[in-house]
Amino acid sequence: MVTLPDYKKIAIRNDVDRFGFSNLLADSLSFSYAPKSFCTWLHGWIWWDSVSEYDLSCNGLPYDVPIVVAKTEQKLLLNSLGYLKVYVDGLPFSYTTYTGVTRNENSLLSFIPHESDSHPISYSKINDYLDYLVTIKESFDEVFVCIFWGGPVDKILLDGITIRGLKYVFGANPYDKNSLIRMRTLLDYFNFVTTPVMGSHVIYAAYCGCKVSICGPFISTRGNDIRTNNKSQEYFDRLVEVESLDWVKKNFLFLFYNHPKEAVDCSLWAKTEMANKSLTNNELIDILGWSFNGQIKGYFRGLKNRVIRAL
Repeated sequence: MVTLPDYKKIAIRNDVDRFGFSNLLADSLSFSYAPKSFCTWLHGWIWWDSVSEYDLSCNGLPYDVPIVVAKTEQKLLLNSLGYLKVYVDGLPFSYTTYTGVTRNENSLLSFIPHESDSHPISYSKINDYLDYLVTIKESFDEVFVCIFWGGPVDKILLDGITIRGLKYVFGANPYDKNSLIRMRTLLDYFNFVTTPVMGSHVIYAAYCGCKVSICGPFISTRGNDIRTNNKSQEYFDRLVEVESLDWVKKNFLFLFYNHPKEAVDCSLWAKTEMANKSLTNNELIDILGWSFNGQIKGYFRGLKNRVIRAL
């Protein structure tokens, strides 16, 4: 197993800080540190056609806040909804670079769904999927299950993995400075990646040249979502649809295989989906608010908005 970067906890001042992205940007722009950002940047892969600002996590944002999205279609949608400063550039993960690790040609990494307070996951479905991994583990030199650790890690889940003779590795954490680099290291090392669920991990793995597959029992993760008051039933119905087996198979049949070893390289598709970098360094600095004037304007705007909310 490859050696991964150490966990370094960070404070999240703004959405750009999540998963250590602001630090990657600082390195890319030759900054000695990451100033506070005054924009928002779409982190995850949206694999369906967006129809509302909720799809792009922009609901509630002031219309004059700069927003960076991954596709021209997303920019046009937000423009039509009144958002004034929308730009197209790559997803944060596209700012990672090859880590230099040697790929293990006969290794398998599996991504399982993770839950949150509003997004519960059935453990019976997870157990069924782990049982499936047991049936194929002899086909590989090593099989690891990647665990998202953005919150408390369930010991029952970890025990369920190890009791089956499988191994686990901790992946992304929004409060980890090295999170994106950690994931890039994993995906540069493992040759095969498989999963029972759609998500950003699919595009990240494909982008790094992994042979990605959806195999075994499929898990539709949205059926038990707890709807919050500020999101419509139509929005949740849409999420249920685009994470259902029928919808995913109809739109991404090329990801489905009988066995992970049948999967092929689809990195060109992934680069088209997520690496649409088009902003110059000067444009990035301006959008982020990382210039001297940008920092002054950003903090002043934040103070003004707090005063308005208080009144």
